[in-house]
Amino acid sequence: MTAISITSILAEKHAMNRAHPEVVKERLRMITHLVTTDPEKYLKNRWELKRMAIMEALDLTPAEYGYTTEAINREAKAKRDSEILRLHGDGLSGRAIAKELGLPQSTVSDVIRRHLDD
Repeated sequence: MTAISITSILAEKHAMNRAHPEVVKERLRMITHLVTTDPEKYLKNRWELKRMAIMEALDLTPAEYGYTTEAINREAKAKRDSEILRLHGDGLSGRAIAKELGLPQSTVSDVIRRHLDD
């Protein structure tokens, strides 16, 4: 029983260390460098990183990648959704929006549907 408690505490401390603001800041700096030097390799589209490519380049675990990119992914998704809704408001069809932004049509449809449901 004691080993489980110690293991849990160590795992929690390790997770906290990975999410330390300075570590996250440095990883974000490295991701920015990767994306600006080779966007085709590290960007899926204007709003999404290629997760596996970034993880491999920086030797990150899925959890480390998640801690590092959580805020930028949330902000990028909000900007993407805003752009979809702007184009939709301008009268473009879902298919035209998907083509213009390089997104799957299902993503565009989901964003528009969520907006209309609100």
